[in-house]
Amino acid sequence: MKEEIEKAKKYFNIYTFNEILEKGRTGKVEFTNCKPDTLAMLSYTSGTTGIPKGTMLTHSQMASQLLGLKNVGFDLTENELYISFLPLAHAFERVINTYCMYLGNSSILFRKSKEINGRLSKMQTNSFCLCS
Repeated sequence: MKEEIEKAKKYFNIYTFNEILEKGRTGKVEFTNCKPDTLAMLSYTSGTTGIPKGTMLTHSQMASQLLGLKNVGFDLTENELYISFLPLAHAFERVINTYCMYLGNSSILFRKSKEINGRLSKMQTNSFCLCS
């Protein structure tokens, strides 16, 4: 694995989690100028309908999705808690979590709906994502 990471460093800035935390503490974060068509993230499918594959999402696509959330009234503040049991690989969950990170608010993800039982009454939640 280390060999692959070293090869990737030729093309990408790669940081450990601890390095990212340190950059956040010191405020020394470098931002790059990106264009609307610059790759923002890769979203992988599980292959339910065929071969698993990755979808390239650009910054303009992500911005469009985030603005769409506000337009339909999904409006969290930085002090609110978001809870979901959708898989993080789910397209909608990815958008919601990106929105939460943008706002600096907290998200709790449950792997199984059974884990939620009995815990919601102890949490002060403002939004709950339920898809069936």
